[in-house]
Amino acid sequence: WKLVPPDRSVTIGTAAKLRFRPSGRADLLLKCPAAEESGPCTGRFSLTTAARVRFGGSKRVVALAKGSFNAAAGSADQYRVRLKPLQRRLLKRVPKARNLLLKARVSDKAGNQARVNLPVRAVMPK
Repeated sequence: WKLVPPDRSVTIGTAAKLRFRPSGRADLLLKCPAAEESGPCTGRFSLTTAARVRFGGSKRVVALAKGSFNAAAGSADQYRVRLKPLQRRLLKRVPKARNLLLKARVSDKAGNQARVNLPVRAVMPK
C-alpha cells in the first residue's frame, strides 16, 4: 500500500483570454483541477482591470464583474460577464484596460482555503 499525503491546498484556473461579444457579454469559465481530491471548488470572485485607468474623471481600478462559483473537481463553472456601455467603451478604447485581474477566494470540502489572482486578457470585437 501507499501513503497518500493529506490534501492541504485548493486552487482554480481560467482561460488566458476572455472573448467579449459585441453586446458586451462574455463567458468566464472557472475550472477546478481534476487532481482536487476534496472538491467541489467553491467561492467568490471579482474581475477588475489589472492597473489603474482613467475612468469617470479619475484614475482607478475598474470593477467589471463579481459573483460566486461552484465547480466539481475536473469540471468548470460558467459565469456570464455583462459589461455596461461605459465599461465596454473603456475596454475598446484603452488597450491598458484590457489587462484584467481575476481575484478569487476558493475553498473546498476539506476546509482548505486560498486566494488566487489570475491575469486575464480581454479580447473585444472589432
